[in-house]
Amino acid sequence: IIFDDAVGGRFLLAGWFASEPWLAKNAETAKRFAALVQQTGHWANAHQHDTAPILARYTKIDPDIAATMPRARYGETNGVDPRTLQPLLDMIVKYAKLAPLPATDLIWMPPR
Repeated sequence: IIFDDAVGGRFLLAGWFASEPWLAKNAETAKRFAALVQQTGHWANAHQHDTAPILARYTKIDPDIAATMPRARYGETNGVDPRTLQPLLDMIVKYAKLAPLPATDLIWMPPR
């Protein structure tokens, strides 16, 4: 079984984490970081061919293989859609036998 099939649909593959005290002290830095990640995803989605040499350099994958590998599509919206995080949380809750956890409790949105 492929992990994608086990989770199903569209889901968050990776994310960045920070503690609430750090976010309270560094909201502007976190906001700029989130904007940079969003801009980078937009560039990577629009320049998939150009990402192959970068992938090869940092992973040590043969450049010819990297050029043929499918690329992930990065989210380009502002913030995280809780619906993309909830399937993973639901699996963790189920298999670790934890109390249910709403994804919205884990998502920080920068102050406007």
